[in-house]
This record gives sequence, C-alpha cells and structure tokens, in this order.
Amino acid sequence: MLKDRDHAGMHMCYTLCVHPSRKCNLKCKYCFAHSEKNLSDYLPSGEISFEVIKDAIDFLTKKMGPEANKYCIDIAGSGEPLLNIELIQKLSEYCLDKSNELSKDIYIMFPTNATMLNEKTVKTLESMPNVLLGVSLDGNRRHSSNRIFANGDESFDRAIKGTKLLTKPFGIAVTITKTNEDVDEVYDYLYNSFPKCDAISMQQVRGMDDDNPMSFTNIDIDNMLYHYDLLVKKMYRCAEMKEYDYIFKLLRGSDFFGRYIRNILHPNMLYKYRCDAARSRISVDDKGDIYSCSVMNGNIDFKIGNIYSGISECARKKFLDAQVDSVETCSKCDEKYICGGECLAKAYLKSNKVDEPVEELCNLRKELIAKARSFVESIKINLPEAYYEFQKFTIDPTLLDTSAWAIKKILREFGKEISFRELYSKMEYDRMGASLSILERKINEYGIELLARQLEDEQELNEIIVPAIAWQNRFTKAYRYIVIKKICDNNVVLEDASMENEFVMSTKDFFAKVSNVIFEVREKVEGVNELEWRDKCKET
Repeated sequence: MLKDRDHAGMHMCYTLCVHPSRKCNLKCKYCFAHSEKNLSDYLPSGEISFEVIKDAIDFLTKKMGPEANKYCIDIAGSGEPLLNIELIQKLSEYCLDKSNELSKDIYIMFPTNATMLNEKTVKTLESMPNVLLGVSLDGNRRHSSNRIFANGDESFDRAIKGTKLLTKPFGIAVTITKTNEDVDEVYDYLYNSFPKCDAISMQQVRGMDDDNPMSFTNIDIDNMLYHYDLLVKKMYRCAEMKEYDYIFKLLRGSDFFGRYIRNILHPNMLYKYRCDAARSRISVDDKGDIYSCSVMNGNIDFKIGNIYSGISECARKKFLDAQVDSVETCSKCDEKYICGGECLAKAYLKSNKVDEPVEELCNLRKELIAKARSFVESIKINLPEAYYEFQKFTIDPTLLDTSAWAIKKILREFGKEISFRELYSKMEYDRMGASLSILERKINEYGIELLARQLEDEQELNEIIVPAIAWQNRFTKAYRYIVIKKICDNNVVLEDASMENEFVMSTKDFFAKVSNVIFEVREKVEGVNELEWRDKCKET
C-alpha cells in the first residue's frame, strides 16, 4: 500500500531556521550570500537577538507544531555561527529548559567552517548535550580551493586542524563545483580522513549565475556522473564485504544521491515535496518575520507571517501547493515520488517562480535516481542481507516513538524530576521505537515498576489504577505511548505528546480505537506485593 510520506510521518520534527550572524571570516567563491544576483540585497543585515529566537521557539512549539515529537533549531544562517558562540551557549541552555518543560527533544544544529575551532571552543561546544555540529569541507586541498579567507589565503590547513580536534560525532557538508566533480574521490578522502564523522552530504552548488565561474552551469555533468558511477561501484564492494558504514554515512545526511537511495529503499512511501518548507520548517528574521525558506530569509516573496501575529494561510498556500502532483512538468515524470520536485529557492532564483523546475537540475536528478535505483536493485537481488540493513538504517524510530515523553510524565507524577536530555540520551530503540520491554526496563532504572495488562473488554478499564501508560496499538505499529491521568464515569482523561492539553475520550472509543494494552505504574516498595498495593490504592 502506497503512503503519502506527509501523512504517514505526520511532520513529527519541526524546524526553526535563524541567521544568528551575517558575518563570516571566509569569502568562499561560491557562497550564495555573495555570489547570487540580488541575494545579498534581501538577506537580513541585522543580527537576530536571543529574545526573538526564544519567542520564535515558543511560536514553533506552542502554535505551529505542538504535535511534534521533536524540534530542530537550525542556526546555519548566512555567516559563521561561531562568531557568536555566546548566543549558541544561551540558546543551548534555553532549549534544555524548554525540553524539560515539554518532555520532548529540542536540538540545535549548525555547520562551521572549522577555522575557528580550537581546544577551548571545542570543549565548549562538546559540553552542550543538545548541539549537533557539522563542518563544511569540500574534500582535499585541491577540492577545497574555493574556501578562502577574505584576504584570498586558503583556509584548508586551519579547517583540517580544527576538525581534527573534534572528539564527538559530526557531519560534513560538501559543496560540489567544477573544482571537485570527482565525487568518489571527495567522499573517499573525507571518509578515510575523519573517522569521527558520521554523515557526509554532498550537494551541487546552488548558484545558477553564468557570471560566476563556480556556478552549477560550469560543472562538467558527464564527468561528475562518471565519478558517481565509480562511487556506486565502491559502495557495492563495501556492501559485499559488509562494510556498511561506508554507505551509512551517505544515507544519514542530506546528500542528494543518498536521499534518492533512501527513498527507493522504501517504495511504499510517496515523497511529494522537495523539503518541509512552510509545512514543518520556517525561517525567522530579526523582526520576527516568518519565511518559508532559510535561504530566502528576507525575501518578501517568501514571507508567510510573523511570530507575533501568526502565519498567513494565504501566503503559505503557494508553498503547500508546490508539490509534484500539482506542478505540470513534475506530474508527468515517472520518478516524481522519488525526486520530490525542485528546490523552491533554486526554482525562484532561476525563474522567479517556486513551482517551475530548473531543466538542468531536473535532468541531473533523473540521472542520479537511475543510478540509485540500479544500486538498490542490485543489492536487493544479490545482497539481501545488506538490503535489509540499509532499509533498517534509514528508518528513524524516534520520529513516532513517545517512550521518553511518557516516562518523563510518569516520573513527574511521582515527584521525580529527571533531565529530559539525560533520559532521552539513555533510551534504546529497535526498528519501530522503544518496545514494551525497553519501556519497562528503562522506567525501572528510576525506581518505578510497570504492571502490564491486556484488556479483554472496555469495562476492564474501570479497574485500572492511574496514572498509567497505554501503548497505542490500535493506532500504529510504532511504539507510541500516551498517559492515562484519570478514569471515571466511562470516560478516560488522557495526555498525548501530540496535543498541548489533556483531553477526554469514552472508554468505548479508547478500547476500540486507541489501546487495550495498559501499564499500571507503581513505585517500588520492598515487602509490598501487587495485591496489597491494589487494595491500598482502592482505599485512597
């Protein structure tokens, strides 16, 4: 059965993008902040304040996406984030507090050019448990010749030195230009040089400006595709030898080619959009204005509202409508649900329209999808074990799983205040999330026992001692949990991670539509058996 990814995934992660700094100590030859015609005219010149970022986070979590399982604060912006490391520290602390309040994961991510990394800075960054760090590197010294300081000096040695100081996992973002078309060599160099790196994402340069020698139009596409063939051959050899990590690092990030492999690995899912812009991803400027795309932050054509007055559904509509079934060119393409359509920013920069694919990029995507499909089919036929491993790897069980949320809520009921980040970091997951046995084992670590009951009929709900945890087994195959706060008069009072407030449901509907697997909860007390505990609860 085919499933629309947007309905199946239900936007369980919402993203806020902000530009904490427009300043940068590099002047890369392909940087969109300098090279695109008119782009720097509308990118925000003012630095966003911490107060506005806090308000934007509150808007994201309370008004735009209260149903989300997790939130991402992307501070990549259009400058070097480490030029404002004090803001990152304050933001980390605020997100930790907010995470405790909501019992949900809120993490911060950003890339750095790594030239400002030193032992002190690395220690500061790695002490923040909710920060995911990325590094911008384009390969070896030759590959990275576009990444220069403002005075024209190359930045390669400083970037490598800084990156080598990192001790925690980090991602690497690569911009492909005519300088590093040999993508197989780029990937191989980065994979072998940085064992701490857990994701490598290669994307072709955004710029389509013919006046810029580093724009997309100057890439030798045939040569680049030849090197993608070499990369695929290397990936297949690694799969044969069960060296899956070589492929995992491509699948984990935002790599174009890796994205197509992921999508093909799950043929029952329909990918109708290129990204989550305006749906579960927004960008906010220093005035609180909301834009659908981070790259277009400041462009009036991408403005959809303000965090203090709300989102204009009329302004938002054109971005929601820009999906492959609605765009004429895309709707006729056999690979539309693997591709997801054109990048809104690239379409706009080329034609001033968000729903008009760029022909050159469209042709490249078709070629890459064909190579991705060939790789996946070969693996499926010849290496079924590897195929299964790749499928399993590309499922994120945390998107639907609410086990950490449920445990935090129950612990609070017993007066136990545990940091959500600490709890979340210790969780374990199988393919569908934290199973019933994992849930039981984890809550046990905090002195709480679960007593499992599988109900035969709705009347048995009236015997449940609250608070309790219910597995939503009627709703989904994923391990998604809700908290039962109260049961009386054939009604159940519930708390759900996807809803801001408690709500009421009849016991009949709850049993039929939500769950018949309930975990009663009790604090461990030596010498008190279950029967004695029940009698005592009934008395009170």
